[in-house]
Amino acid sequence: GHIYEIYPQPELPAADLDYHMKVWINYLETHVYGRALQDEDYLFPSINVNSVAHPERPMSHDIVQKWIDKFTASTGIDNSKAWPTTHCFRKGGAQYQFMFALIGK
Repeated sequence: GHIYEIYPQPELPAADLDYHMKVWINYLETHVYGRALQDEDYLFPSINVNSVAHPERPMSHDIVQKWIDKFTASTGIDNSKAWPTTHCFRKGGAQYQFMFALIGK
């Protein structure tokens, strides 16, 4: 697996991945898997049409993009010039960290 150093950012609650990931893992273990995470489990699992999570399979890029499309459309954002993609979310956070985050934050 991948190992990352994620630091708490209480001064930026919306961007505090340390906090939000702990909340997500707790939810995943308690309400989705009904057990503690195992080393081979995905944090964002595939979910079938019957809403059953499959911890051994990752969620697909296409599903995530469909969610982004649905959420964006519901905001009324004009998509005639650009449309958010998974790239926007992955690279936006990384760009913030490299440009503005303090060392060790």
